[in-house]
Amino acid sequence: MNSIKETYTIKDFENLSGIKAHTIRIWEKRYDLFAPERLESNFRSYTQQDLQKMLNIAYLNINGFKISKIAALSNNEIEIKVREHSTNNQNNDAEINSLKLAMLKFDTVHFNQVYLKLLSEKTFSQVIESVFIPLLVDIGILWHSNTINPANEHFISNLIIQKIQIQTEKSYSNQGDLNDDFVHILFLPTNEIHEIGLLYINYLLTLKGQKTVYLGQSIPLTDLRSIQQQFTNVKFITAFTTEPKTENINKYLSELLEIIESADNHCSIIGNKTTTIKTQSIHISLFQNISEYITHM
Repeated sequence: MNSIKETYTIKDFENLSGIKAHTIRIWEKRYDLFAPERLESNFRSYTQQDLQKMLNIAYLNINGFKISKIAALSNNEIEIKVREHSTNNQNNDAEINSLKLAMLKFDTVHFNQVYLKLLSEKTFSQVIESVFIPLLVDIGILWHSNTINPANEHFISNLIIQKIQIQTEKSYSNQGDLNDDFVHILFLPTNEIHEIGLLYINYLLTLKGQKTVYLGQSIPLTDLRSIQQQFTNVKFITAFTTEPKTENINKYLSELLEIIESADNHCSIIGNKTTTIKTQSIHISLFQNISEYITHM
């Protein structure tokens, strides 16, 4: 695991804010927005306070504020402008930026403050779909650009998982008679650990009064065969994010089909790896992302 970041490069600023490094340099020189430390290599080194200011500046600029007007404001005035504008604006960029900052600072209190504010304005499903899912997409990009560390990703992911689990427990408590026509069995392939999407689908199904069996991460196919024997009319739901590996995906799918076809069941597969799958089986449905699956539900 890489060491946790305490300072940031101008490339990190670009990745986190969406503002090109060249533009940031111009703003810095023309408006004296930052005073970064210069390392021996002459690279700029920015603090977390600098990053917070950069995210606020980027938010205002992307939403139509001229940089010359922003530069004339104090840090406190910039923060006030962001709060005022985000309150009257339909997009969630300010909240997503706040959650990114909470992630980078490992700040659970700040995360919860943003979350509770969102929950006072939106339903839980709206928070997930309009804020958490776009945030996770951004985090995936930041991960691949080496802007964040595994610890950052794990921190924010576990907080989101906690929120989904709490809401799911509430949903279970409020359930009346379940629909026993079929059961949804939710699982991830062996070595697959990215389960936020699957947890959210489980939550949505419980809201609809559907019967679910949530198995979670890294489930061997042999276990599916044994659990399938306990139910009739099974609808499996899984996600291919990092597993199975591309070279093994057809073999995995063949073994999965053998299991579900034997009992005339069905499986929905979600994730970007579905683009590599070619099957005509009526027992398999493919969805490239969770939003596509939710629309289908």
